Amino acid sequence: MIGGGHAKLQKARRVPPPELELSATATEGGTLKRFLQAISLFLVLVVVVVVALYSFGVMPYKVFVMKTGSMSPTIPPRSLVVVREHKYHVGQVISFTVHGEVVTHRLMAIQANGTIITKGDGNATIDPWRVPKSHIIGGVILAPRAIGFFLKALTTLPGLLWLVFFTCFWWLCLSSFEDMKGGSTPKHLVS
Repeated sequence: MIGGGHAKLQKARRVPPPELELSATATEGGTLKRFLQAISLFLVLVVVVVVALYSFGVMPYKVFVMKTGSMSPTIPPRSLVVVREHKYHVGQVISFTVHGEVVTHRLMAIQANGTIITKGDGNATIDPWRVPKSHIIGGVILAPRAIGFFLKALTTLPGLLWLVFFTCFWWLCLSSFEDMKGGSTPKHLVS
């Protein structure tokens, strides 16, 4: 009996060799790194493709940034406003031009003479202008809050350069993280 108890005790003490633990850790770190790199690359490609399609006018959508609080609380300032061109109805929030400026307000009515009546949700009265129906860009289909300025910046050259820089920085951080965990051995240490 004493011998049998001793054998069980020995089995419980067995520990895998350290090199097996290191390889398991390296594999998990490598898998995480590849996954995060794939997600990062996918997101960058999606942004680049959407910006390119938008820039060339291929998509039937326009993107604007809400600059004022005239539509608060429905659409607060700095929100991104995505507009489907030529699709709208009375009661919907629309984007249209007034004196060369894009305005996003609710379409209250279309008059018999072809002019529109609009009102900002945050305003107490209807808008003072009467613009023709032909000035309507389209109806708002999406208005994510607080990201308008950031996404709009990506349509500029400095914004795209910032995105490329951030992606490269993220990639380097992931590589450094794996090196610190022991997932790969620097080439100058390999014999």
